[in-house]
Amino acid sequence: MLVTIIVVAYGSIAGIARSARELYQTQYAIVIDLMELRSNQNLNRAQILEMMLTGDKALRVARERSTQDRPKFLDDALSTVSSLNSARQFQDRLAELRDNIASYRQTRDQEIASIRMGNLEEALRLGSGPQEVRFEKIHVLALERGDAAKA
Repeated sequence: MLVTIIVVAYGSIAGIARSARELYQTQYAIVIDLMELRSNQNLNRAQILEMMLTGDKALRVARERSTQDRPKFLDDALSTVSSLNSARQFQDRLAELRDNIASYRQTRDQEIASIRMGNLEEALRLGSGPQEVRFEKIHVLALERGDAAKA
């Protein structure tokens, strides 16, 4: 009887350990990567605005370089998130997130080109129109996927 109790207890403890490991390796990794994505989007947006406001050409070039270097990190994070959850609905929403990020990047490049040419009105128009909508959509989708991973 004691042996049976020990075997059952060990099986339960091993199951809890597996569950905790899976939770840490998948759900938390997804949440963290998506939080970093949102954080990087905030930084991108702030740097674009700083580029518009500053008269310092060196600072403008540094901010541009920073925004151009970040996509590789974000793409890696999205690949990691994608590999951790293969559910169809999750993947569909992740594809929508990727599409919005691609559109955001394209318009961001147009914004930067406008800033470089000194056409701040055009850059501001791009940033406050469709780009603002994409920015919010990216945040909503990332938050939604993070919440889905926690559930």
